[in-house]
Amino acid sequence: MLNSFFKNFNYILCLFLLAGVTTLANAQVQQVIDSKGNRVSVENNTVTTSLVQPNNPVEGDVWFNSTTIPNSVFIWDGALWIRVLPASAQVLPLVTNYTLTPADNGNVLTFNRTSNPVATLTLTVPAGLPVGYNISIYQIGGDPVNIVGAAGVTINHRLNRFTTAGQDAAAGLLSTANNSYHLSGDLRL
Repeated sequence: MLNSFFKNFNYILCLFLLAGVTTLANAQVQQVIDSKGNRVSVENNTVTTSLVQPNNPVEGDVWFNSTTIPNSVFIWDGALWIRVLPASAQVLPLVTNYTLTPADNGNVLTFNRTSNPVATLTLTVPAGLPVGYNISIYQIGGDPVNIVGAAGVTINHRLNRFTTAGQDAAAGLLSTANNSYHLSGDLRL
């Protein structure tokens, strides 16, 4: 009889421990809303507020980029930081050559530099940005912007034009496949 009691006691104890472990394992699950209004579960995440991307992120980590007003919110998808807030584009004023980053996705880049003599600025598209990545490019100043791909990146334009045409020219860049982009807008040879 005593042996039966301990068997049942051990069984019940195991059930309680298992229930407690299950609760602890799911204690870090949070529901967040992405930029499209979808509810997304984020598990075991670290939330960081900083000027720079956190080191060694784990899938589901959240980063509040404090360099923008309002702060941009990103979630690590295992490969890239994906912006979820704000849903609207940020305008990034630039005056020098620039290489795109994953955080630039959906943003507006304004190049406002006028040199005498005119000097072309370079916007470099690196390999590895996600399909669907897109930006808008505006030449505000007198110096044109030449859009180039890094090694392994292809940029297509119907007329093979890759440089903004002049002050107030606009262009759009969209990734339509891995490391493949389409460029459109007010461009010249």
